[in-house]
Amino acid sequence: MKKIHLYPVEAYEFQFVSMTNWVELIMQQDLKPRPNTGVLNCGPRLQELAEFSEMTTFFEHCLNDIQEDNNYDCDGFRITSMWGNYYPVGTSQEPHRHANSYWSGCLYLNTSAPTVFYDPLMQRSLGQIELNKIPKIDATNLTFNTNAEHVEKIESTPGKLIIFPSWMVHDTAVTQEERWSVSFNALPVGVINKLTTIEVL
Repeated sequence: MKKIHLYPVEAYEFQFVSMTNWVELIMQQDLKPRPNTGVLNCGPRLQELAEFSEMTTFFEHCLNDIQEDNNYDCDGFRITSMWGNYYPVGTSQEPHRHANSYWSGCLYLNTSAPTVFYDPLMQRSLGQIELNKIPKIDATNLTFNTNAEHVEKIESTPGKLIIFPSWMVHDTAVTQEERWSVSFNALPVGVINKLTTIEVL
């Protein structure tokens, strides 16, 4: 497990090693087009299918690691939805967040377009004048796009799993080749905040 810092929000990265052809398994599911994007999805309850049990078990182990790392006052986290994604060439995903969840995850099945996370600190630009930055020029480099929106990109490589807070706004860049992935949402389970709740008299 490796921690990654975004903005400086803590997210997590894991590596999934498997001999299963997951792309083939997703192709066997009922892929349906997502409106206005060209992206196709299957699910959203792949965690209940026996053929995805190896992947689901891995996700659960990763969530357990996160639980142990943070010592949350709950019994752990449970996957509430899990779905496959197929991006044909030239498609992308609009900026969005995952409501009604606590953690979200994305497992990349091939190398393709990155996941893009947007700066959640809107205060960087609110309540102040807009001040452009001039491109920097030195003997070896010319830096353009200095006024572009601040984003963080996670490159997609086979077997890389990222787990991040569900409120983080993110999208997928336009794909230059087909892109395959599996995503999930998770919520805390058991008695929540039992040991940290203070009774007010």
